[in-house]
Parts: sequence; C-alpha cells; structure tokens
Amino acid sequence: MVGMPSFPMGRVPDYYGQDAAEFVPERWLKGAGGNEGKQAAEGGGLADVFAFGIGPRDCIGRALAMLELQVVLATLVGCFAFALPPGVKGEGVAALEAMVCYHITLHPRDGLKLCATPRAPLTA
Repeated sequence: MVGMPSFPMGRVPDYYGQDAAEFVPERWLKGAGGNEGKQAAEGGGLADVFAFGIGPRDCIGRALAMLELQVVLATLVGCFAFALPPGVKGEGVAALEAMVCYHITLHPRDGLKLCATPRAPLTA
C-alpha cells in the first residue's frame, strides 16, 4: 500500500496560502476569501484535499463510497441521539488538536467519546 501523509500535504503554502499551518475553516467556504481565486484559476488546492486521488486514475469507487457514507451517517443520526458523556466538557478544536496522533489518517489518541441513545421509533 502506498500512502501519502495528509497532515503535511494540507499545509503547503503554495496551495493554501501563507497561513497554511493555521486553523482557518473559512478557507473551505466559497466566497469567504482565502486562496479561492488562486485555487479556481489553477484547478483547486490539490483538488481540495485528495482523499480519493486526483486525475484520470482517481478512485473508481469514490461515488459509491460517498453515497454509502451519506446513507450510514443519515441512518445513525436518525436512529440515535448523540451527546458527550457525563463529566466531559466540549473544549473545542484546541483540545481535539492536542489529542491527535499523526499516522496516515488523523484520529484522537483515546478515541472519540460520545454517548449514543436510541431514538424512539417513528409511528405513523
């Protein structure tokens, strides 16, 4: 398996600007400024994070994977109510970034702690 680490690839100033290492979520919103003009002129910032690859040899199952992700997410949100467990406070992005381990993919060191409570079934 050949993998490319997304952490350093997502911090290339040529694609994401001089503030590439900073947390600026507005850079992904259309019309919010950032490098949008440069990315549009050059075909996007590495295809806006290349999870499925870029170009003619990108992932053949991309559309199916995205559809499956939407179905799974909609099913989970429809069947369960999610909340933080008792005693855990939402510290925000800074706390999550402090827990991250850098592997091929990013994930919290100790996992994501959520309580899932089944929702009552809908009746007609």
